[in-house]
Amino acid sequence: MSSSDTKQQILDAAEQLFGEEGFTSTSLRAITGAAGVNLAAVNYHFGSKSELAKAVISRHLVPLNQERLRRLDACEKNAKGTASLEEVVASFLGPALDLAREDKQTAGVTRLLGRIYSEQPPFIGELFADEFQDLVERFLHAIEACLPELDRSVVFWRMHFMVGSMAHTLCTNNLLTLFSSGHCSMQDIDEVTQQMVTFVAAGMRAPVISKVEGSR
Repeated sequence: MSSSDTKQQILDAAEQLFGEEGFTSTSLRAITGAAGVNLAAVNYHFGSKSELAKAVISRHLVPLNQERLRRLDACEKNAKGTASLEEVVASFLGPALDLAREDKQTAGVTRLLGRIYSEQPPFIGELFADEFQDLVERFLHAIEACLPELDRSVVFWRMHFMVGSMAHTLCTNNLLTLFSSGHCSMQDIDEVTQQMVTFVAAGMRAPVISKVEGSR
């Protein structure tokens, strides 16, 4: 087996296990067993469990974020300036939700991303700073253009809640069907996206509350 094949097998095994069990609960022993390699191979290619997890996530975040920017560029170009808030929000949420409409492999990616967003392993801050800094700035300016009356801090809060809604949906989509007694599901991704975009855009437009007394 070539070195590149070994590396790919490790990444694939780690991705599946991280998605199913989470970062903390997945041991390197479990990963090496699933990949059919020894621990030395993991250390050689990645150095540590954290670096392996970062490589697993980055191979999906890079194309995902590129697609987000492509969609944002397209809707701004079509609008010949400021795109609608719904278009901006859909440009961010849509590519991640679209992964759930594909085959079992991409469904595993949505589970992985949902796990990572919600679990917040210790390395995630550094990774997100590398992968999301430019993206956050781009979407921040796009949302500010739609909602110029909002202070930047409020926009950051609302972007944070947007990401939280997305992560919760990706990580716990089976609960949606359970708690709604089958009335709602993730089967129709177009409906999921429309529902979430409508919800997030309404939250973005919500009145700004004054600070609660004693929180200053």
